[in-house]
Amino acid sequence: MSRQLGHGPLDFRSMPYAIKVLVVVNAAVFLLSMVVGGEFTRLFGLVPAKVVSERWVWQPFTYLFLHGNFFHLLFNLFALWMFGMPVIANWGPREFVKYFFLTGVGAGLVSVAAAPSSTAVIIGASGAVYGLLVAFAMLFPEAVVYLYFFFPIKAKHMAILFGLMEFFAGASASNPASAR
Repeated sequence: MSRQLGHGPLDFRSMPYAIKVLVVVNAAVFLLSMVVGGEFTRLFGLVPAKVVSERWVWQPFTYLFLHGNFFHLLFNLFALWMFGMPVIANWGPREFVKYFFLTGVGAGLVSVAAAPSSTAVIIGASGAVYGLLVAFAMLFPEAVVYLYFFFPIKAKHMAILFGLMEFFAGASASNPASAR
């Protein structure tokens, strides 16, 4: 059976309910964090030392909905839409949401395990978005994605490339999603 990808316009009304909810929650939390300020990010972002020493166990979940700036939010929501739409169409909303949180929370727990005494605040849905990229690449390995809107690359190669970039970024102890 051959699967086809559509090229329809971005239309919020046609998005599956699960993706709409994730988009709205991310946008609402972003606006709330802009109003409340830095303490909100420190409390709900992922601080590995707080998770380990003070048992702030909500942080591996809540950090997924915080973003450092508008472009960070926009990029994550665009990737959620772009890779999430075909994944949810193949798996259904229940499996999609479980996978989104498994990869997002899993990425947070890996960050805690890798640097349990770190006081850096980690924010963003990038772990879940990378998970969706991998799922998309497994479902549609030959699909062409335009990296940074200009460079055509097959989904399977993009997933490998981003995985290597994350591995080396983690190995060098730099974290682009950390709040500074």
